[in-house]
Amino acid sequence: LAVWRAALGAAFLAQAGGVRQVERDVGAFAALKAMRALVDRYPDVDPVAKALFLLPQRLDGVVQSGLPPKLVEQGVTPTDLRLLAAQWDRAWLARRPTDATAPEAGFHLVRTLLKLEAFDQAARWAGDLAKVHPKSPQLDGLLYLKGLALSRKGDGEGALAIFERIAREQFPTAE
Repeated sequence: LAVWRAALGAAFLAQAGGVRQVERDVGAFAALKAMRALVDRYPDVDPVAKALFLLPQRLDGVVQSGLPPKLVEQGVTPTDLRLLAAQWDRAWLARRPTDATAPEAGFHLVRTLLKLEAFDQAARWAGDLAKVHPKSPQLDGLLYLKGLALSRKGDGEGALAIFERIAREQFPTAE
């Protein structure tokens, strides 16, 4: 089984190398879509999981650096790319919900949902991830984002309870 997984990982990496050329030729967004299509054709081996984990963050980078004029001409907006990033984060979390990097992917998802003003979803995801990963170094950050989401949706009492918890408890740190 280990040999099979290693061979699939190597085959994925070989094909993923060709995506770099796509990025040089037609841009980051097209390359990210090509990589996502490639990821969807492979089982959950480590190189595939790592690529799937990083894709939403790379997509966020496209938004941060400003949309390429060709995308804008096609009617693509930052909101479109944020919605896609949130979808990709949720797909990764569904694939590996208990993975050590799930809180980080969840943190990215919740931040994206806050940018999209999807406060109910942001609070729910942050709370759920905090419950599933109580020993994560991202726990206090997830709780903070939950409190922020609750505050932004008008639940001041719920937000205050979260912020008071953050102030009084000790949280895990990265080792």
